[in-house]
Amino acid sequence: GAPADLTDTALNASRALNNRAVTSATNTVEGVIPGVTLTLKKKDPLTEVTIGVQRDVAGAKTAVNKFITAYNDLVKFSKDQSTAALAGNANIARDPVFQGLRSALGDALRAAYPSGGSFNALGKIGLGFDTTGQLKLDTTVFESALTSAVTDVQGLFSGTARAGGPFGTLEWLGDQRPH
Repeated sequence: GAPADLTDTALNASRALNNRAVTSATNTVEGVIPGVTLTLKKKDPLTEVTIGVQRDVAGAKTAVNKFITAYNDLVKFSKDQSTAALAGNANIARDPVFQGLRSALGDALRAAYPSGGSFNALGKIGLGFDTTGQLKLDTTVFESALTSAVTDVQGLFSGTARAGGPFGTLEWLGDQRPH
């Protein structure tokens, strides 16, 4: 046959999700279920597919613990610099940029943020400071918050620079520092 006989007309992928019609120019669908990307593999209008989605509490704890470790490393570095200063060794303990950074980070992590709804501060979801200034996670409180009001937890964590939670504030702080 002629080359024209070997072509197919491209069609948008369409499907019903929870009895709602959804159309996409590709087989990848995002935004229908928050945080979930669907990849459609086969057309079969007579087959109903059930998709189960669960919260990744362990993944959330891992991400928060990575941040805690990074912050606590900064606190330790600051204390090491103060110790070096007391011993008369080279240090940056009194450097105003360093002192300002540490202070701004702590303030951002202690502040209240309306974007979190019922959890308007990190302390309310189990992320707080101990008496030594180290950041700690109370996993029981954190898991309870994720179970009872995940949208509020997401609202607290999410945001853009200057708004939307402590991490939006931290992003804004990073943008203000000399590069």
